[in-house]
Amino acid sequence: MNIYKVYHVNPKNDDEKPIGVYLSLQEAKEVIEKYKTFKGFKDAPDHFYIDKYELNKMYWAEGYYSVKVKTKPKSASPS
Repeated sequence: MNIYKVYHVNPKNDDEKPIGVYLSLQEAKEVIEKYKTFKGFKDAPDHFYIDKYELNKMYWAEGYYSVKVKTKPKSASPS
C-alpha cells in the first residue's frame, strides 16, 4: 500500500510546509488544487510536491554521521 505526502516549498526562502498525507494520488492532487487558492500558496502555485511512500518499507537503512565544517575565523579589527 502506498501513501502520498503533499508539501509546498516557498521559493523565496526554501521553507517547506507539510500539507498532508493521503491514501491516493488523486486525493493528493485535489488537495493541491484547493491550496492553490489560499493566501501565500497562490503566489507560488508550481511549488507543490507529492512524494510517494510504500508503507512498512524502510527508507533509511543505515546509520549516519555528522561532519563539522571548519569556518574561517573572523579577522581582528585594526586598532
